[in-house]
Amino acid sequence: IKSIQEEAFALYYMGMAQFDLFQYEECKDSYEKSIELYKKIDSRQYLLWLYQSYGFGLKCMGEHIKARKCFLDALIIAQQKNDIMEESIVLFNLGELCLDQKQFDEAYYYLENSYKIKSVIPEIEKRHHIYGIYRCSTSLAYLMFKSGKKEEAFEFFIKIKEGLFRQNDYDTMLYYAYYHALCLLHPIDLEKIILDVEILKICLGKRPFVNNEIIVIIVFYFLACFCHTI
Repeated sequence: IKSIQEEAFALYYMGMAQFDLFQYEECKDSYEKSIELYKKIDSRQYLLWLYQSYGFGLKCMGEHIKARKCFLDALIIAQQKNDIMEESIVLFNLGELCLDQKQFDEAYYYLENSYKIKSVIPEIEKRHHIYGIYRCSTSLAYLMFKSGKKEEAFEFFIKIKEGLFRQNDYDTMLYYAYYHALCLLHPIDLEKIILDVEILKICLGKRPFVNNEIIVIIVFYFLACFCHTI
């Protein structure tokens, strides 16, 4: 069993490294081999983490059907283990996947359930702040806006912003500013978009490492939108 576990573990981390190197076919092969090995020794905890990691990778590759299956498999394991913290994270990932696909009703269902769990386990903010209640709330506020509840959405955004500034959570602030500014483009509100761009720039300055180029692209996207309308 030990040798199988070691091989599965090595393949798991190899898959993550291959994903970072954009070696997607090799990445999928490593993850799938690792899953099969962990199934042999019935290592549910590692399968739970592996399904989530592989699901996220598949989502980024645009393979949404396979990604959903991975997240649903992870959800089953989390519920069987009665691990509500991991369950809240899987629900969040499912909600984000549906949001990307513009499946707003399903996204709202998953994110709302994730939010309900997070609201009773505040320690998740310390262990997994990127999946925490403020990021989940931001997605829900955006969904409210998309469903026509614009006033409620912006009230929710205000509460989220207050909480984020209290916690100095710059990673989630980037996420907040992006979705808030998206809402302000329809109809456009230049004054408030400028404030969101300022938040984005402040967050970039505060983060110790900026190795995700998409964050920089977000800032310039909103700057371009602003300049185009002057």
